Order: sequence, then structure tokens, then C-alpha cells
Amino acid sequence: MNVLLLAARPPLPPHTGDRLRLGIWIEALRGRANGLVAVPGGAAIEGVTVIRARLSIASFIAAAIRVAKEGLPLHTLISAPWNWDAAIAAAGPVDVAVVLLSRTYVWVAPSLRDTPVVLDAIDSLAANAEERARSSRGIARIFWKFEAKRMLPLEKKLAARATAVVTVSENETAIFGAKTTAIPIGVELHDVEETGRDFDAGFWGRLAYFANEDAVRQLVDVVWPRLLSLRPHSTLLIAGSEAPTWVRRLDGTRGITVLSPMTDRPRLLRRVKIALFPLRFGTGQSTKTLEAAEASCTVVGTPLAFRALPRLAAEGVVESDVAKLADRAAELLADGERLTRTGKRMREIVAREHNIGRCREELANVVTQVAVR
Repeated sequence: MNVLLLAARPPLPPHTGDRLRLGIWIEALRGRANGLVAVPGGAAIEGVTVIRARLSIASFIAAAIRVAKEGLPLHTLISAPWNWDAAIAAAGPVDVAVVLLSRTYVWVAPSLRDTPVVLDAIDSLAANAEERARSSRGIARIFWKFEAKRMLPLEKKLAARATAVVTVSENETAIFGAKTTAIPIGVELHDVEETGRDFDAGFWGRLAYFANEDAVRQLVDVVWPRLLSLRPHSTLLIAGSEAPTWVRRLDGTRGITVLSPMTDRPRLLRRVKIALFPLRFGTGQSTKTLEAAEASCTVVGTPLAFRALPRLAAEGVVESDVAKLADRAAELLADGERLTRTGKRMREIVAREHNIGRCREELANVVTQVAVR
């Protein structure tokens, strides 16, 4: 079985949801299918044929004209500046094409008319645009509300066109329809390695992403001052790629350590007692919770941190009011036995239900089912 993966960003570095998901797809197909990957850049991937999607001004101009004529969302142009037609032609005949994100499918769909397609939408871009609108002001708010309005019917249209649709959450079924399969992003399991947890709390992610930057502001402006008033010697880790200047300046102040970029995440998270997630935006944030639970961290966060993870929500600490997260974290830090016990149970749930091997198996099964139709 020949399978072509199409994505607007390569799998490395894996600091965005689509990059991480592409890496999981590559491993899901390894040994089960002949995998080809069409991405910009075309960096080598072991055991996989990589087809470079080349930058094309002509393709971008044609896409911009189409956006204007058809009223497509402007942010779909993020995936437009490459010659996808040539890349798909270079791949030759394939049994199934897997396309990551709706905004990529817009531009590759014309070249895949006769090919069964699995659209891995990951999350609804319309919902994401709505969240950006709520987190923005002025012109930016108007822009993202306009984008959300245009994106919703487009996602429904693309879902109808695809042979099958995959998302990371059951919550997306209403948008993408009955042919949707929810397959959460799994996590690699590493040795527990309890060598001492010297950070009382931690937050991580791609720090330039609007939802993560907002969460860091909530953390340092609302949650952390309250936690320090309750436990004056507390320590906080903020880690991740692309930290804005204002975040970097927090390093060394008020018990805060900032690490950007973040290296050896599994080992670093094993130094954290509580994953403190005051999340207000971001549809893919539950990945953080899986990473935290894998490291036996106890998760204290808003409901968004536990999106589509009901078993982990039942073990962690969920608080809708961001201002109250500090009180809940302080309670846990004062009860070391409960803290350790909760972290252990969360780790057990991830090992049983969110092992990345299970995720890969389910993705491979979707492709196989599409190929035999």
C-alpha cells in the first residue's frame, strides 16, 4: 500500500500540533505501508521517501486570486505558497493520501480528485479562529471573527469531500460530520526516573503561540503572586520554544526559571511537581496534560487543559476560575503524599489509554480501511 502524507510544515522540530501529528503519522505507517511525505523543505526522514514541495510565487498568486473569488479564509494562504501539484505528480499513483489540516487540503484537493483522502483536521480551524477573536482586540478581533465565519462552511465542505476525517477530539464531530474518527495524540512512555522534583510548578509549550502566551500572562500576573503569598519559597518553570522577550525577562525573578528552547522534555518534566495550566484558549492544549501525566506530574488547570481527557480530569484538579488555581496548587504542595499518589495515577492512565503506540495503530487502521473501500 502506497500512502502519501501532505503537510505544510515538516515534522521537525515538533513544537506545533501539526508537526507532532505528522511525526506520529510517519511512524504509524512505518512497516505497514510505503510512506511518501510531501513537505516544504524536503529534509531527509529515515526510511521514508521525501518529496520536496517547492516554493512557488505563481502558486501563491493563483491561491490569492482564488481566495478573493471564492471568499476563502485569508489564513489558508499559510499553506499556499508551494507547488503542491508538482509534488503530488512526483509521488506517482498512491492508494491513499493523508492531508494534515483543512487549510492544506484546500490547495491539494484539485490534484487528488481520483485519490481516496484522509483529512486529519487535528482540530477545527474555525473554532481556533473564534478563540483568537475572543483573545484579541480592535482590528485583530474583527479579522479573526471574519475568518471564523468563513472557515466553518469551508471545513464542512472539505470534510464532505474527503473519504474519511480524523481529529484529536470527539468535540469536533459536529463540525466534520459522521465520517469523523477521533484519535487523540498519544505520548511516548519513558522511564519514571524519580530523581527529585525541584520545581513546584511548571508550564510549557511554544511560548509565541497566542494561547500559550495568554496562559503565561495569567500565570505570572494572577496565579503566581497568589501562590507566592501562600508559599513564599515556591519555584516555577516556564519552558518552551520561541519565548517572547517579556517572558525571557522573567527568568531569575520571583522564583521563576525560563528555559527557551526546551531540551530533553521528558527528563525536565520529571523535575516538576505540579503542571499549572491556566489555559483560556487553544484547541490542542490537552497535549500538555498528556505530557505532564506521562511524567507523573499532577495537573492543576482550567477545563480546557483536560479537553477530551475525562479520565485524567477525574484524577487531576480542575478549576474554572483561574484566580483559584493557586489555592488548589498550594493545597497539593502541602500534602506531598496526595501529590505523589495523584501523579502516579495520572501516569497509569496515560500508559494504559494514551500510549503513542495505540495512537499509531488507530491511525494506520483508518488508512487501511480507506484503502480497501
